[in-house]
Amino acid sequence: MSSPFRIAILECDEPIGETKRKYGSFGNLFHLLFAADGVRLQRDSSREGPEIVESSYDIRLGRNYPLLGDIDAVVLRHQIIGRALGVMPVRNENGWEVAVTEIEMTSKGRRLFGLPSLALHQMHRDMLPACPANVELLGWSERCPVQVMYQKGRLLSMQGHPEYHRSIADELLERRGPIVFGEETYNEAKSRVHLPHDGAVIAAIMLEFLLE
Repeated sequence: MSSPFRIAILECDEPIGETKRKYGSFGNLFHLLFAADGVRLQRDSSREGPEIVESSYDIRLGRNYPLLGDIDAVVLRHQIIGRALGVMPVRNENGWEVAVTEIEMTSKGRRLFGLPSLALHQMHRDMLPACPANVELLGWSERCPVQVMYQKGRLLSMQGHPEYHRSIADELLERRGPIVFGEETYNEAKSRVHLPHDGAVIAAIMLEFLLE
C-alpha cells in the first residue's frame, strides 16, 4: 500500500457568517472539495491513487507553519505565490471581479486542462498584472490578465475559488453589497452567482498535478 499524499492548506483568511458556522474554515472547504473529487480521480484512473491527507495551518499570525518534511504539497493563495516570485499584486482599474466568471484558456491551458474555457467563482479587487519569470500563463478573464498560471512540476495556481459555491459567494455579496461593489457590479454579479461552475473539474486537475 502506498504512503498517503500529504497536502498542507495554508489559511490566510477565514469564512464569515453562516459559511463559518457551517464549515468552520477554508481548510475544511478544501477538504470537502478534494474528498469529493479524490474518489472520482481514483475511480477514473488506471492506477489506484494514494490516500489524500490534508492538514490546515492558520498562518495569519505567522506562527503556525508545517514542517517541510511532513508534507508533499502546499495549497496557498494565487497572489501570494505571485508576490513570492517577484510580481506584486495591484489594484484592478477595472474594478471588482465577483461571482461565476468565464476564464479563457491559452493554447497550453487547453492542452493541459482539455477545455477551451472554465467558469469559476471570483471575489477579488486586486490582481497579478503579469506572470512571474519562467511561469506560464494558462488562462485569463475579461477583467483579470492572470487567472491561471503554471510551472511544470512546481506550481499551478488560479485567481478564482474552486472551493466556493453559490451560498458562500452569495453571502459575501450580501455582506459587502452595493456600497463595496457598486450598484452595477453588485446587480450583475447577483445575476451570475447561481450559474454552474467548474470547481470540481479544477479540484481533479489540481490533484492530478500534485500527484505527477
